[in-house]
Amino acid sequence: MKNPTPQFRQLVAVVVLPMYLAACSPWQVSEVAPAQFLEQEQPEEIRITQTDGTEFFLQDPQVVADRDELTGTRDGLTGFYIPLADVESIAVHKTSADAAIGALLIAGLLVLVVIAVSNCEDVGTGC
Repeated sequence: MKNPTPQFRQLVAVVVLPMYLAACSPWQVSEVAPAQFLEQEQPEEIRITQTDGTEFFLQDPQVVADRDELTGTRDGLTGFYIPLADVESIAVHKTSADAAIGALLIAGLLVLVVIAVSNCEDVGTGC
C-alpha cells in the first residue's frame, strides 16, 4: 500500500478536527433539585459533585425516593448508592446542535478549499 499524499492527509485533518471540536460540549449544572432534574431529564450519565467537593460520574442515575438516595452505575459497579444529602450539585453533558452544524459547515468549506488547492497544483497553473 502506498503512502497517502500530503493533500489526502490535509483533507483527513480538515474533516476530523471540526468533529473533535463539536464533540467538546459543556457540562450544565442543574438549577433544580436532583430528584426533580432526573425525573424531568432522564439523562444517561450525570456528573455528581458531593458536599466535600469530590466529583464522579454516575450512569443510568435514578432516585430512590423512599430512601432519599441516588443510585446508578459508577466505574462499572452497578447498584452504587449515594444519599441525596451528600450531593452538592449534578450536571449533565449538553451537546449543542448549533456547534455541530457549524463544525460540519466549516469542515465542508475546508474540504472544498483543500480540493481547490490540490487541483491548482495538479494543473500547474500556480493558483
